Amino acid sequence: MAALVFWGAIILIVIFLNLTTRDQRREMWSSFWVIIVLLGACGFVWQFLRQGTLSS
Repeated sequence: MAALVFWGAIILIVIFLNLTTRDQRREMWSSFWVIIVLLGACGFVWQFLRQGTLSS
């Protein structure tokens, strides 16, 4: 299941990069950087709560 999610994410990233221009990606990053950082923090907290450690 983890491999399926990983390869799905890779495919979506490649499609996203091919369908957008550099200026569009820069504008999206400036608009959504807070959401990206919060999702990263949530993932970090989720891993800590599930495993009880900071390392995988």
